[in-house]
Order: sequence, then structure tokens, then C-alpha cells
Amino acid sequence: MLETLDFSPGKTSNFNRIGVCYSGGIDSHVLLHLLSRKLLTTKNLYALHVNHGISAQSDKWKKHSEKICRDLDIKFTSFDLNLSKKRNINENYLREARYEAIASWSKPGDILCTAHHKDDQVETILFRILRGTGINGLRGIPYKRESSGVVFLRPLIRFSKKEIIKYASLNNLEWVEDESNENTSISRNFIRKELLPLVRRKWPKYRDALEHISSHARDSSNLLDQLGDEDIEKCVASSFNELSIANISLLSKLRISNMLYRWLTLQSMEGVTYSLIKEIQENLLWTKDDSDPIITFGSKSKVKSFQLRKFNNILFLLPKSSDSYLKDYSPIMWDLNEPLKLPTGLLKAHESTGEGLSLLSSQDKVEVKFREGGERCRPIGRNKSQTLKRLLQEYSVPPWMRSRLPLIYVNGRLAAVADLWVCGKFSTKKKYKGISFKWKDNLFSKHDLRR
Repeated sequence: MLETLDFSPGKTSNFNRIGVCYSGGIDSHVLLHLLSRKLLTTKNLYALHVNHGISAQSDKWKKHSEKICRDLDIKFTSFDLNLSKKRNINENYLREARYEAIASWSKPGDILCTAHHKDDQVETILFRILRGTGINGLRGIPYKRESSGVVFLRPLIRFSKKEIIKYASLNNLEWVEDESNENTSISRNFIRKELLPLVRRKWPKYRDALEHISSHARDSSNLLDQLGDEDIEKCVASSFNELSIANISLLSKLRISNMLYRWLTLQSMEGVTYSLIKEIQENLLWTKDDSDPIITFGSKSKVKSFQLRKFNNILFLLPKSSDSYLKDYSPIMWDLNEPLKLPTGLLKAHESTGEGLSLLSSQDKVEVKFREGGERCRPIGRNKSQTLKRLLQEYSVPPWMRSRLPLIYVNGRLAAVADLWVCGKFSTKKKYKGISFKWKDNLFSKHDLRR
């Protein structure tokens, strides 16, 4: 197995760390052992162990895993989740808990390896078929994928369980057995222990048949991806997380579905299903703007939750966030010579000529606040003041961005709204020096969205 082990990160040869998801079971132990021999050094190799705390054996498994890593001279990291008191724990919950734990460790430039093998591939395809998967689900588990600068590899995907057991025996490896693997109320265990033995008796070559289906599905899916990429290019607005609804409307219904699926999956979104795509088309794309419909999806974690909204005939993909706390945010004194880091972004001031704020004296007090409601302003060139709410609508600021904008006050009076405009009485005159502002919102930089 060592000679044929496929460990090819590709262009990421200058990776930072290699993390192996290590439960202490036979599959992950074989993977860890193989990599410790395959790599020139274990200096950047880490074993990542998730201790759910559900089984009475959890701490024993952790100690066993830690000992194995000491013997192999591999750094060991454990995530203790303590889920024993949680109710209604199912397969999806545990998988998401593991994902969140490992995601908290990984950084761009890292490689994460999991011990999925050929038998897992077959079980996954069959499981997805029984759940009514589409063509993308039939592709099975990929050897490699990338997300947020992290490369995910499955080096054992071409090896069978039988080969893994043989390697473990030949190398005298020790591993733990999770008693939950015998629980046939868990779907994958039922497939492995109850369904597949029956299938094997009637169709001994079922593995080859399912792999054949998977291969055809990958080819068809790749063609759909290429078509989706072409349609995305036609529909992208000012950034990749914005699509022109006018351009979307020029596509057929089937191509819209395919394009939306591709657009979301390209951004590493979780929870992208065809029922979600159907909901987007029925309840969002063709509704009136003033209804402001919102579709939320993704994991239960705030870090990986997203929403789809529309404004000015543009479809937006946004991180799910709550900015209600900003109303109670205390005013911040600002020295204009220094950038101001705010909870919603970064605000900078720079000298300009003939535009911006009039130069201030050392006695002037500059504060930054967020909207509370009822603010008024008269932008330069206007005869009378208007409510900030009305002005933000006129300036086509999307509703979800309005509460995030910093308001700049001079001596207690509203003088400027971010880098959108300066209120009339505070604006500099032509040919005179002034102060202009640059505002960069961090709504996207904190989340897993392509910009």
C-alpha cells in the first residue's frame, strides 16, 4: 500500500500543515501510519482527534490515540466536545460537530486527510441513491477538493477495506473498535451490515456496477459544471456573490437550476440541494423587491450559515449575521490621523482637495456612531435635509448594509455618512483642502465567500 498510496496535494506543495482526522479506529490508524512513512518528515503532520464524549469508552480511545501518536512522533490534537448531555443527537449532528471542530483548527494552506476507502465510496453512493440523490450525488466521494484555501484529501479512496485490514495486520497495528458501528439503526451501518450482504449474494459484482455509475455521473456532472460556469459568467454582477436577475431570466428553467447549483457549490456552500434551488426560483427570484424575501441555509453554526436576498434586481449571497447590537454601541472618539477599526469594518480618513469634510481644528471632537433611527442630513447640493432612512434608499444602499455604515459626527452633529456623502454645512469649498473618507465593510472578509 505504501508504494501505491496516492498523496498528491497538487499545486499546494508549499503547504503549512497536514492534519489527519484520527479516531483511533483501523482506517484512520492505517492512514496515519502510511503518511508517517510516506513523508520525509513528520514535523508538519498532526493527528486530529474528536472526542464526542458520548461513549463510555471515549476517554480510553483518546488516551490510546495519544499513545499511538507518541510512538509515531506525530503531534496530537484533541477536541473535547462533551456531547453526552445533549439530546436528540443524530448522524448529521455528530458529523457537523466534527466538521466544526476540525474547521476551527485548519487554516489556508493546510491539508486535511480523511480515511475514506473504496468500501465507504460504495456505501455512500448506495446511501445517496436510496435518499433520491441527483447526478452530483452519484459522483461519490472525491479524492480531492478545496475550500477556503484548505485542501481535503482522501488518500485511501482507491483501497478496499480488506486491503486496509491486511496492512494493519502485517504491521501489527493496534486500533479501537467503536461499538456504535454495530448499531444498525444508523443508516450507513444498516447498509453495511444488513443490505450489502443481501446485494452481494445476488449481484457479486455490485461494487463494479456502482463504480461504473459513479464514473458516468462524474462525466455528466463535469459537462453540467462547464455549462454552469458559462452561464455564471453571463450573470455575475459587480462581484461573484451577486447575480443579475435580468440576465438570469434569459436562461431556460433547467439552465437556471444548474447555474444556481454550480454558483453556490463553487463557494463551498453547505446544504445546497435541489429543493433549495427550487425554493430560490419560486420564492425569491421572481418576487417583488419591496417584499424583501430571505432564504437562509447552511449549517446551524453562525460561521457557516448564509442567506440569499435580492435588491435592485440583483440576487445576493450573504453571510447570515445579526447587527441589532450596533444600536447600543457606544460612540467612539476618532483621531483622523489613524485608521479606525470598527465591528463592521475599517474607516480611514485622507486629505483631498475640493471635496469631503472641511479641515477641522484641534478643538473639534470627532465621534463615530451607528444608526439609532431618526437621523437627518442635508447632503451637499440639496436644499433641505432628509431622513437618513430616505437618503440611504435613494443611494441604493441594500437594506442589510444600512445599519452597518459608520456615521461621523463633529461636535455632536452628523457630518458624514461613511464614504457616501458629507452633510452640506460640513463640506469643504472648491479648491480648498478637505478630508475624505474610505470605508471597507468586513461582512464578507469574515466568512467563506468568494469576492
